[in-house]
Amino acid sequence: ETRSRAVPFWMALPSQIVLYLNTDFPIAAGQIGINPQLYNAMEIPQGTSPEDLRARKKIIADFYANWCAEHPDKKVWNKSLNAYIHVKYQSLNETRGQASTSYESTKAVLRLTEILEEATVAQIKPTKKNDQNQKAYDKMVFLYYQGIRLLVGHQPSKDEYVQYCITAKK
Repeated sequence: ETRSRAVPFWMALPSQIVLYLNTDFPIAAGQIGINPQLYNAMEIPQGTSPEDLRARKKIIADFYANWCAEHPDKKVWNKSLNAYIHVKYQSLNETRGQASTSYESTKAVLRLTEILEEATVAQIKPTKKNDQNQKAYDKMVFLYYQGIRLLVGHQPSKDEYVQYCITAKK
């Protein structure tokens, strides 16, 4: 018997990604595309319970899987930075952990492409020395768009910018 091997979503082809967007049946990512109305129609939990947090994490992970299926090169040109912003596993991991803590930040993530394209550079800071998640970067770039903060790390080894985190500005 041969078993199919699970492939992480950021390495998967669109036909390999299956989403469970608050439905009782799986939806292949290629069938729905990134439809903002679908995500707006979803009920995003607004509470602070552990169940609400888990549900928001799932919504964010599902959205990133779908986004990566729609954008196989996993990068978007940012006008203000004048460079591509790449979306990688750490983008999902950090954003899922931070943005899922609030309803507004979860809604912000659902505007990923728009934010990556339109956010404007506000500040550039060195990385936090004791933060393992920022170890690969030499600087962090803070960009803002309509009350949403986009944090991008510059990876000197590849000379590229990587989306680090998206949250609603506090």
